[in-house]
Amino acid sequence: MDKVIIACPWCNRFNDLASESRGQTVSCSRCTKRFTVPAQGGKGMKPEEPKALGRSITPLPEPGSEKEETMPARCPHCNALYQLPVRLVGKDVDCAKCTKTFQVPRMGTVRISRDAINTLQPKKDTGA
Repeated sequence: MDKVIIACPWCNRFNDLASESRGQTVSCSRCTKRFTVPAQGGKGMKPEEPKALGRSITPLPEPGSEKEETMPARCPHCNALYQLPVRLVGKDVDCAKCTKTFQVPRMGTVRISRDAINTLQPKKDTGA
């Protein structure tokens, strides 16, 4: 069974879901709030309003240990910042903000734009 990894638009928790979940409404494994999984190649869908839930759902247990090791990562498309489980390194995930897919980089890997690199270069001494 193919898996898809989707960030909850409420709490940014990445959820491992069956690929058949695309286009369906699911519950987040952390906050239990419901949201619609984007369809394959589709545009992002808004989370359901809390008042529309009508029932409570028991969250799935956290994968791994109680305190799973996490790392910061940014979506290279919209610059949204996430705290991701280390187990997602090298996997494709869908951004909750822009819904585009990106690969989670290794820890310490940073993508910097050319403009940002230019601002980091030391200025030359003019000898004044």
